Amino acid sequence: MIGLSPFQEEVLEAFFSRETGFFLTGGAALAGYHIHHRETNSLKLCTLEDRVRVGEAALLEVAGDIRAKVQRLEAPEAFGRFLLRRGDDSLVVELEQDLCPQVQPDKTEIGKIHVDRPKEITARILCALRSHYELNDLVDLRALEIAGHTVEDHIEAAAHRDPNVTPAALVKALSEFDIADDEMPPGDVGAADIRSYVAVLLLRLTSLAATS
Repeated sequence: MIGLSPFQEEVLEAFFSRETGFFLTGGAALAGYHIHHRETNSLKLCTLEDRVRVGEAALLEVAGDIRAKVQRLEAPEAFGRFLLRRGDDSLVVELEQDLCPQVQPDKTEIGKIHVDRPKEITARILCALRSHYELNDLVDLRALEIAGHTVEDHIEAAAHRDPNVTPAALVKALSEFDIADDEMPPGDVGAADIRSYVAVLLLRLTSLAATS
C-alpha cells in the first residue's frame, strides 16, 4: 500500500502521545505526510537532544499498550533499532539522536505527530548520498524532485548539515551507483526509472560542479 499502514499510524499516535521530543523523518515522513509516493516498513524517529533512551522507554510502553511484541535489534547510546510485531503486522522503529545542524529546527505538527519538513529531508538524503545510501533514498529524492524540491535548490541546505556535501562529492558517490533489472524499488517506479533518473542527475551535478 502507498503511505503508512494502520499499524504504523497506531504506533506513531501512541508514541507521540507519550513523547514529544522526537520527530518522524525519512521515507515514512514523506510517504505518510508529504508526497505519499511509496510504502515503507520502518519509522525513523529523531531527537535533537540526548533522549534516545527516553524514547526507547516510551516505545516499550507503546508496545505493551497495543499488545505488540518488541525485539531490540540494536541499542547503542545515541541510536536504537527495534522490531515490533503484532499478528501479521511488523514494523522496524529507529530512534536516533540527530547531531547535525538543522536547516529547519521547527518541525511540522500534524495532530500529535511531529514531522520533519521536505527541505530538511531532501538535505538529509543528499548527505546520505555522499557516504552511504540505499535504493530507497534515490526513490525518495526522485519523488521529491517531481514534487518541486530540486537537488540544485538544496545543495546549500545539505552543506549546512554536512560541509563535505558538494556537487563534486555527489558526482563521485553516484558514479558508483548500479541497479539490477530485477530489483524492485518501492512505489510506482521500476529499476529502469531509477537508472535513468541517476544518469540525468549525474549530468546536472557535473554541470553544477563545473560552475561551483
